[in-house]
Amino acid sequence: MTNVNKKQIRKVAEKAGVSVATVSRVLNNYPFVKDETRARVTDVIKKYNYSPSYFGRALSKKRSENICLVIPMNFSTDSQYFMDILRGMTEAIAVSSYNLLFPPVCSDEHFMQNVADKIDSAVFMAPPVNDKKISLLKEAGKPVVVINSRIEDAPRIDINNRKAVRKMMNYLIKLGHNKIGLIAGYLKSPNAAERLDEYKKTLYENNLQLKKEWVLNGDYETKKTYKKVRNLFSGGKEKPTALFACNDTMAISAIKALKDSKIRVPEDITVTGFDDIFIARYTSPSLTTIKQPFIDMGSKAVESAIALMNNKKLDSEEIILDTKLIVRQSSKEIK
Repeated sequence: MTNVNKKQIRKVAEKAGVSVATVSRVLNNYPFVKDETRARVTDVIKKYNYSPSYFGRALSKKRSENICLVIPMNFSTDSQYFMDILRGMTEAIAVSSYNLLFPPVCSDEHFMQNVADKIDSAVFMAPPVNDKKISLLKEAGKPVVVINSRIEDAPRIDINNRKAVRKMMNYLIKLGHNKIGLIAGYLKSPNAAERLDEYKKTLYENNLQLKKEWVLNGDYETKKTYKKVRNLFSGGKEKPTALFACNDTMAISAIKALKDSKIRVPEDITVTGFDDIFIARYTSPSLTTIKQPFIDMGSKAVESAIALMNNKKLDSEEIILDTKLIVRQSSKEIK
């Protein structure tokens, strides 16, 4: 939406005595708008002849039938995480009458000017909480669904991160590990921050020490993780007996760093991951991890977006899917 259209929407809201969001809902034929309010907004648009090309299109109830997939900046599209969620989305799209658009990552302004008018809804994959595209789309009355994140007033498809972290931490503690390090993800992501917080809580509840130097900020990046693990295990500093990485690619990178430091996994240290990407079962050693249902996340995100596009109320604003502890060769009991 151009700046002119934004100004016009605000003027319509002011003259009709309603909020900008209400005008957007009327323009995009959202339910739960009182008939009296809808008529008042429509009358103002017609009376003042605001941007006929834009408002006229919205009021004519034409739709693009397009759902847009949006990913964050610097997001790896060759990751198993991305591919599995995309697979779930395409499977759901295939049995519908809708289309899936995947535009290149771009600025907020470019997105709103060149993409927003071509879609009826959007699915955001792991967006940061301050993603401006989401607020702009919501202001324009376009339904938004988020995967693996938390955005105010946006339906989300996710897992219970605290429960999943606790599942892995309890497993490691039962193996006898009382010196557990964490490789954290990108901490501007609500899920990554929550995993770090639950790790700390589990240590505290089990009277285990929390050492700051054992918490590595890997940012979901393999090169950064490799360097930080090599640094942690150099010199004569006290070392953890287990490393819990908040995704599998960081865990695999950590194993490589440990091997290059002549440290054996799992004989000398246990390493575990999070996600259960396809390659996790084929690494050497195979990776103990938490399985996320990525394909289901993708399909349920599309189903939710389609429901919202058709003015249907969702059974729940949150769909929380189960995770599973997958035990393989990279973990070992301390005797």
